[in-house]
This record gives sequence, structure tokens and C-alpha cells, in this order.
Amino acid sequence: MLLTPSRNLKGPYKAFGNSDEWGEKYASILQGILNSDFSVITEDYDIACHLYLPGVYDAYSRSEADIF
Repeated sequence: MLLTPSRNLKGPYKAFGNSDEWGEKYASILQGILNSDFSVITEDYDIACHLYLPGVYDAYSRSEADIF
């Protein structure tokens, strides 16, 4: 079955989120990365972050996130 606009069914979820400060911060970090502003990694990631990267690879720290 092909996925086409005519077969796209509207789901029951109609909310648009909220303005929680942590959600806004996370969105800001993701938006920075998507806009190729990788400085958000060294500025906003926690120094002790634990990352689960592709290839079943665990990484720790901002520097490893920046390398990825």
C-alpha cells in the first residue's frame, strides 16, 4: 500500500505542546543543531551527558557529543 496524501488519516492527537521552559530549551538546542550551529553542544549539553549513538555506541561528555 502506497503512502499518499489521499490515504493519510488524521490521528486523534490534536495538541500542539506547551511552553514548558525545559521543552523550550530542548527545542532550542535541537533547532541550533539542525541549523548547523554546533556550538550549542559545548554550551548547552551537560558536561556529564550520556549519549546513545548509532552502532550501539555509548559516549560520555560534551566533547564526544561534539565529535559525533
